[in-house]
Amino acid sequence: MGDNERATRLQGLLIGTAVGDALGLPAEGLSRRRVQRLYQGQWRHRLIFGRGMLSDDTEHMLFVA
Repeated sequence: MGDNERATRLQGLLIGTAVGDALGLPAEGLSRRRVQRLYQGQWRHRLIFGRGMLSDDTEHMLFVA
């Protein structure tokens, strides 16, 4: 595996992890029942102008990378 391919894979890993973290963040630590009561089928991110969220988990991953 060449350096270019390794860099591309690492970039995909970082982006995929950040996206997955952002998508699941509103429900972090909540039970399935609580999520269903809170969101009632309307999965919304509210932190950054109502468009998405960023967690410290993503920040720490980027610091380590």
